[in-house]
Amino acid sequence: MKSTRLFWAFFILVASTNEMVIGQGSSTDTVVTAVAPVYPRLARLTRTSGKLRVEVYVDKYGAVTNATAIKGEPDSYVPFREVSERTARRWVFSASSADTVQRKYVITFNYRIMPNETPEDELMPIYHYPFEIEVRNTAANPHKFEDPPVYHD
Repeated sequence: MKSTRLFWAFFILVASTNEMVIGQGSSTDTVVTAVAPVYPRLARLTRTSGKLRVEVYVDKYGAVTNATAIKGEPDSYVPFREVSERTARRWVFSASSADTVQRKYVITFNYRIMPNETPEDELMPIYHYPFEIEVRNTAANPHKFEDPPVYHD
């Protein structure tokens, strides 16, 4: 009985000194740097729009330490996953004054194909508070190869 109490006392001491305390980030936390991804060329060629959510873990200094795509519309997951995760790693949040070593956030990347006649100033990325960025672009036109010129001697 005495050794069982000692075990639990030791277990509680070890558990309470563990530095992997993860807190849920709040919408009042400040985004210091929000980076918009480049619209993937394949998605532009296939006229794919969609929304993808990326879960990020942030250290106490505000740097993203891990980014993983967690949810997306069925057609948007594959073409946008890699670029969204890579871009999410470049976001910077405010430093934490709490004892929490890591915080967790979900960033939403909303990719939207616009009509080809959309003015250029309306194609700029839009940041929506607190953690969403809308990326706009027109559909890419596939490159048309022309016949090579014919030279006569």
